[in-house]
Amino acid sequence: MSIKNKLSHLVSGHLPSFVRAEYPQFVEFIEAYYRFLEKTGNTHDVLLNSDEWRDIDNTLDVFIPEFKSQFAYDFPSDTELSTRRLIKYISQYYEAKGSENATEMFFRIVLNSSATISYPGDNILRASDGKWVRKNYIKIDTSGTIVEGAAAAVNISTRDVFDVEGKEIQLAYYLSLPGTDEVRTISTTCLHVIGTSEPNIYMLEVSLSDTYSFPDHADLLNITTVDVDGDDANETISALGNEDTKIFLVYDETVYGRLTRQLTSVASIDAYGSMFQVPDSYLAEETPGVNGAIVRVNSTQDFNTELYFLEDYVEAGYVSLGDDNTLAGLRIIESGWKFNANAETVTIGFDPYDASGEIATVTFNTGLVYKAPGYFKDASGFLSDVNKLFDNYYYQPYSYLITSATPVDEWGSKYLDSTHPSGFKMFSEMELTGTGSVTATATGSLTAIDTTP
Repeated sequence: MSIKNKLSHLVSGHLPSFVRAEYPQFVEFIEAYYRFLEKTGNTHDVLLNSDEWRDIDNTLDVFIPEFKSQFAYDFPSDTELSTRRLIKYISQYYEAKGSENATEMFFRIVLNSSATISYPGDNILRASDGKWVRKNYIKIDTSGTIVEGAAAAVNISTRDVFDVEGKEIQLAYYLSLPGTDEVRTISTTCLHVIGTSEPNIYMLEVSLSDTYSFPDHADLLNITTVDVDGDDANETISALGNEDTKIFLVYDETVYGRLTRQLTSVASIDAYGSMFQVPDSYLAEETPGVNGAIVRVNSTQDFNTELYFLEDYVEAGYVSLGDDNTLAGLRIIESGWKFNANAETVTIGFDPYDASGEIATVTFNTGLVYKAPGYFKDASGFLSDVNKLFDNYYYQPYSYLITSATPVDEWGSKYLDSTHPSGFKMFSEMELTGTGSVTATATGSLTAIDTTP
């Protein structure tokens, strides 16, 4: 202990000179008494070194209960962790209170064991609770060249479209407006880039919202000495004829290609044909060998005879409308690319593989964004042996289940007093561990125990 935290050496200096001269034994007694008070744990030691005793690592044992009552008053006293160490790290417990981490810390500190938490509310059957996902895809054509300022022409295909994966991108176009022309952009995020069987064609999954809107193709202009990528230098991009949508993919002030028109849905079946089979697949191309779209027959029907009331009644009362297996439905498997940018639909004929069949004619909608068939991301809301009906007790949003190898009698009341989050209902379940032989006769079933008062 530093001399500055002692008083015994100051005693003689504070006594009158005649006392020091005539009563030296009294002076020694007083000094000895003060040295006694300065011993560890005695009055002066405590008073003169209070800063040191505020440190839980150095404080006296006599102060530990005071620390406990101030910093961990609601925490159980009989813990596997020493009280000094508990108080030192109790702030981490309070920061996690109300979370699964706090429960895990409770079991480690109090019982030196572990526990798991589950939520019965996760298995409640809710109508329309499934996570429905429907992805948006655009196709990018990297054909053509671009001239940046006074530089030489560069093939756009030399730029790596995979660089934009996971990045925010812009779909830029040069729009003709009354009195002026201007570059506009639609911002979105590229979630995934997929190569296709066609060189220079890439499929991008994007996060376009349902509120996006592209302008009419007739209002778009070619990029000729226009700053379309925002780098303060004018670009000139070669045109691609009827397939050129004039809408460009821009990332980091660089043009990576232009959107290409693809099949988006079936508009109508204009001629049903005959002798189609499920699940035959057909090329759906506006220009043979160019568009790469594939469709699959997913339903057919028989129009062999149909009841028909004739204006001039005949005895039979039936008129033949066609042959077997007429085309009833198609599914787009590959949406294709390079369809005419000036048209919103395309009509395509399909010749059945059976030579005796008749050709079907189908009109498709085309567009810049293909919405893939939707699907459920998980089984929420599905009937199953896991999902249960809401009972406002165990199966409810505010219940939780603690599974532990330690009987609830040893920790339940302590947990409720210190760690249980208010507003929730706690249940417990015993986890059986270890090996051995057991002979038992029982009826009924093991169920979670409600331990909330």
